[in-house]
Amino acid sequence: IRTSHLMVNPVATGAGVQTKIVDCISLGTDVVAARSGIQGINETACGTKLHCVTDDDWHAFVNKVIEIQQRRLYLSPSPDAFFNTYSEESVMATVLSALNAIHR
Repeated sequence: IRTSHLMVNPVATGAGVQTKIVDCISLGTDVVAARSGIQGINETACGTKLHCVTDDDWHAFVNKVIEIQQRRLYLSPSPDAFFNTYSEESVMATVLSALNAIHR
């Protein structure tokens, strides 16, 4: 992943956080994904590292991959907001908050 410029995630169905996307962006790799393939991901926090296309629009998917390569969009760093959102501390705080809400 560290030496990749781009990860393609053509998943059009699924549930839960897509950890492969979080892993890739944390290492500075851009991700192209279908809308359904990013469930559980904070798009705003990912900034320009996450490129999302409409489900089942494979023409747009391929065009996005080509655009990223041609325009060298992958050269931008992962945003601080991403690391703030997906840091171990932030994730644990979210989990503990949810558990406390259930426990009450």
